[in-house]
Amino acid sequence: MDGHGRTGLRRAPQTSDNDDGECQSMHKFELGQSVSLQSTLFNRDAARGAYKVTKQLPERDGELEYQVKRPGEPHERVVKERDLSAE
Repeated sequence: MDGHGRTGLRRAPQTSDNDDGECQSMHKFELGQSVSLQSTLFNRDAARGAYKVTKQLPERDGELEYQVKRPGEPHERVVKERDLSAE
């Protein structure tokens, strides 16, 4: 604790500054992390199961996006953060 009764612990920031000094949102999922894709109107035909995050993409229409790949599939998908959950 400091002299003001604070422990020094802080919540993780929701935004950070990039190299240009612009504020940007933080991604919830890391590169290489295993995630599950939730079924939505736009991806209802996508295979269920584990995907790996291959790229963190910038915000589009106010939502963070990711590029993900399922083992055994030749292509990658771009999905919104809200459509993913941690494995």
